[in-house]
Amino acid sequence: MLTHEIAHHTVILFRPDGQIAHVHESVTLSGGHVATAAEVEQAAFAHAARNGHEVAQLKAMHVEPAALKPFMHYQVDPVSRKLVGKPAPSTRIHSRGIGRAAGP
Repeated sequence: MLTHEIAHHTVILFRPDGQIAHVHESVTLSGGHVATAAEVEQAAFAHAARNGHEVAQLKAMHVEPAALKPFMHYQVDPVSRKLVGKPAPSTRIHSRGIGRAAGP
């Protein structure tokens, strides 16, 4: 029996300066309870608090899950409330595993 995704929510919690403190995703498979946007946001704040974040200063932003691309660093423009991404520092594989690429 195949299980299909029927809902996928992503909530970003960010600080007043736009720095992202926590990203929370909720995926519902067929037969599961589809959480409301408010329930997903509440869960995001609860998880962030358990991870030691000072949640009173955090703001929430709901984004499409596909908006977060791999190998990118994100922050939120606090004025426009838009996600701003830039390529993550490159990594390289060397004899001891994965490490940051050497700078110029």
